[in-house]
Amino acid sequence: VRTIFVQRNADDPTLYGGTIDYTPMNMNPMVNAASDDGTTKTDFVLNNRNYGGKPDIGAIENTTQPKNGTTYFVRKTGNNSNDGLSWATAFKTLTYALTQASRNKIKNIWIAAGTYTEPGTVNMVDGVNVYGGFKAYGNPGKREGERDISNLKSDYQTILDGGGNKRVVYQSADFTTATTWEGLTIQHGNNTVTTRDNYAGGGGLYVMKNAIVKNCGSVTNRVGNLSLLE
Repeated sequence: VRTIFVQRNADDPTLYGGTIDYTPMNMNPMVNAASDDGTTKTDFVLNNRNYGGKPDIGAIENTTQPKNGTTYFVRKTGNNSNDGLSWATAFKTLTYALTQASRNKIKNIWIAAGTYTEPGTVNMVDGVNVYGGFKAYGNPGKREGERDISNLKSDYQTILDGGGNKRVVYQSADFTTATTWEGLTIQHGNNTVTTRDNYAGGGGLYVMKNAIVKNCGSVTNRVGNLSLLE
């Protein structure tokens, strides 16, 4: 039994020790599955009902998901006509999520496992953090078994694929805020430069000041005409 819920009576432990906990785990289908008519603001122990999207089914809300309105979600089965505020209503593309995050002052994007071939180069946004490595289904959080940022396990790999004809990720100017990108594999990028003058390197990823890229993999990225550098 997980020891999270507060034990109200210290003389009444559960059979196997620990304390009673009715909080649903992240991958439980009850998470974010209740209807929301706006009348119930808190759960049985006065936690807000606004974590990770819709309220959870049951007496206790799972509060390990991001608080509603703080994070956008992206997954392969998503749709850019969604609101992006939960895994169930995720966006389909990282590019669109970044645009909306910039517009609506959302600071974090969680992107589920899968291979994403964006319509163009993905432009980083100052102050918007991007976290990959989440399972492709359910309501994964950052617990073990729900997220892995080694970039080695296919169930968790979050791949940004340039298709061999474009740079994958680009930072156009120094950032004023430390901005983290984590748990992503960047592959098949190509900075298709045509003259020595416009060479800027970074076939897969080009970053400048205050960009923090960690636990990310780079696979088969190149700069177009390498003979320009000779």
